[in-house]
Amino acid sequence: ISSAEWTGGLCASHFWLTGGTRWTRKDWQQGDRNEIVLTSGLVHPTPYSDSLVHFQGKTYFGTAEAHPTFSTDNCQAGQAGNGHGDYTACPSADLRIVKIYSPWRGDLVVTNHAEGDRRTTVPYTPWQKPERWSPPNKYDKVTQYMTGGMGYTFLVKEGQSYTIQVGSATYLTDLFTLEYSEAKLSSLPITVTVTGDSLLSGPQCTIGSDHARGWITPYGPMHPQTGAWWNCVKWK
Repeated sequence: ISSAEWTGGLCASHFWLTGGTRWTRKDWQQGDRNEIVLTSGLVHPTPYSDSLVHFQGKTYFGTAEAHPTFSTDNCQAGQAGNGHGDYTACPSADLRIVKIYSPWRGDLVVTNHAEGDRRTTVPYTPWQKPERWSPPNKYDKVTQYMTGGMGYTFLVKEGQSYTIQVGSATYLTDLFTLEYSEAKLSSLPITVTVTGDSLLSGPQCTIGSDHARGWITPYGPMHPQTGAWWNCVKWK
């Protein structure tokens, strides 16, 4: 699910695998020869990755890399990869990703109200765009908000209720573009409340996977008036 380097996007995608796909090993000419890879080409999680693999009735995420905001008591670690499992497998298909394009705001604190106010700390993405990245991305210089896929990602369960506590930013203070699930992945809505930063704070709002996603690129949004939370609060 990508390597541990800046590639211009948040490392948080849903992979829904069907057919004859299977877990296997692959030898590499360079790097870690114990890397786990799917026959379709997905490499083991980076140090910060909330990608989900939906596979044969289970949902997999990187055990050491993901940020689940729900109980994993019914899930099993050490899965996939012929005994070299880096994944946790959960026996359900109701896990979804929340992605937030944002400048650094310190750690987020996500409270899951459906599970006894369980609190999860979510750090900022650990990568950054190199000053002399080559070749340049197609959208590099379009707007200042396209910072190259930096922000926060975490895992939720569809249908649950969450509060996100956020800190203030010192630049691009109005950038907080939130995406939930995928437009083509049918999902029950979640409810979200944001607290902390006075500009972004707002009351509980219902967010479905069909929320508006216009003007959002893999490198960040074209402008800050984008994403599910802006549609709830519409800050200025």
